[in-house]
Amino acid sequence: MRRPSFPDEQIERLRGQFVTALKIHEQDTRYVAGRMFRELVYGDAHPYHRPPDGTLETVAGITRDHLVDFHRQCFGPRGMIVAVVGAVQADAVCRLVEQYFGDWANPGQRLQPELPPVPSLEGIVRREATLPGKSQADIVLGVSGPSRFAGDWQAANMANHILGVFGMYGRVGAHVREKLGLAYYSFSRLDGGLGPGPWRIIAGVNPANVEEAVRAVAAELRRITQELVTEGELADSKANFIGRLPLQLESSEGVASSILSMELYGLGLDYLQRYAQEIQAVTAGQVREAARHYLDPDAFALAVAGPDWVVAQ
Repeated sequence: MRRPSFPDEQIERLRGQFVTALKIHEQDTRYVAGRMFRELVYGDAHPYHRPPDGTLETVAGITRDHLVDFHRQCFGPRGMIVAVVGAVQADAVCRLVEQYFGDWANPGQRLQPELPPVPSLEGIVRREATLPGKSQADIVLGVSGPSRFAGDWQAANMANHILGVFGMYGRVGAHVREKLGLAYYSFSRLDGGLGPGPWRIIAGVNPANVEEAVRAVAAELRRITQELVTEGELADSKANFIGRLPLQLESSEGVASSILSMELYGLGLDYLQRYAQEIQAVTAGQVREAARHYLDPDAFALAVAGPDWVVAQ
């Protein structure tokens, strides 16, 4: 971590792995739609518009000097969190951390930059891509959501759970896939992190069903932003949130991950003790207000990737 050598042969091996994965992704309708969705939501000025795994051009252009320079600028002790979980003694761990990291200094270390604002979406913005030879179309529809620091994070997370996660993928799964038969799969995802991660609905559909599926998803957005969720939906989601917490803490990795999140997002060391109470305190009104805050059935980004004739429609 402190003195990496970046061997050329390992760089080239990893480059080959990235290039292979990217070439596979470029033929995947869900991946292509997801990439276009980020570009639409965040715009060129926001770093979140870039694909996290790069592009064929950027991966090909990375040199060893780039890696050395990135390490020099971004790796250092400031802001570093160390979480250690397992059959260890706390005092022994502290001594080892002090031994290996205690004298580490990087005065030029670059900290997390301030993120620019996300541009507002005026109406529905749409982009399409054709992938010859494909039989399925993928839809990614949504907006920029809350960061994990947002005061309404738990309510928004609950809204997303009801919208497209719980059971057979929530309301979206029940309506778009099960009732209308318009999708092979349909679900929603909310990525809360250090910045405003995307809140999106993803569906794989028959190309002939693209427009009808989009209308059905928009109808579910309208319902969750205008109507209160039912008592049953709220109670089931709360029970799921609270009930799965012990499962996350069954492994050392899960405990370490939880500690890391508590430190990273400033949740407090008593967060796990407060968690059930916080979840139980979320109301149907808060769920609707959080949905209204971020989701708009008349203003969202829509990306569609599929066979040639999808665009022709």
